[in-house]
Amino acid sequence: MVLLPQNPQLIREIDPFEPVYVPKQSILEEALKREAEKICFKDSQINKVVYDCSDASYYTKVTI
Repeated sequence: MVLLPQNPQLIREIDPFEPVYVPKQSILEEALKREAEKICFKDSQINKVVYDCSDASYYTKVTI
């Protein structure tokens, strides 16, 4: 029983890959600092969610 028309060609040499994303060295420290600021300054602007939309809402009726 033959499943493939030809024998598979195996790749013997692999080119070195290029990394897609290289994270910053201080990313953990920045994340911990932001979390600490959120805890320490609960009433500051950093903990507020703001929605900004210029389109009309689909859920409210506009009466003219």
